[in-house]
Amino acid sequence: MTDFYQPFTVGQWILWTTHGLVRQGQVVHTEGCSMIVRWLDGEEQVFPVVEYAARGLSSRMEVIQRPREALRVQRDAKRGVMSVQRAASSLGTTPKRIRAMLRAGQLRGHQRDGKWVSVELET
Repeated sequence: MTDFYQPFTVGQWILWTTHGLVRQGQVVHTEGCSMIVRWLDGEEQVFPVVEYAARGLSSRMEVIQRPREALRVQRDAKRGVMSVQRAASSLGTTPKRIRAMLRAGQLRGHQRDGKWVSVELET
């Protein structure tokens, strides 16, 4: 069998930089030359050929230390909530739109001092 190019291992934190996009996430699965990364916003992404993503012309992937906000994201997930910013990123919209959805009752969330601070995760 051929030994595939596999620069990342499960549990490592990576920074992925492409044209106009910077994401931080943790490698949650590797197999052969592919991997799955869970980004800080909760989205998971499959990279079928890691070498292409890691060494592409307009992108770069590198191992980083665990981001500070990772612990907060994990704590929020255990509580069943996510920040308004993270909800916006997950849904591909703006925080302003998320707050409007909260006001309209389309999403459920929590306020502090009259400001929306979190969105409940659906089970």
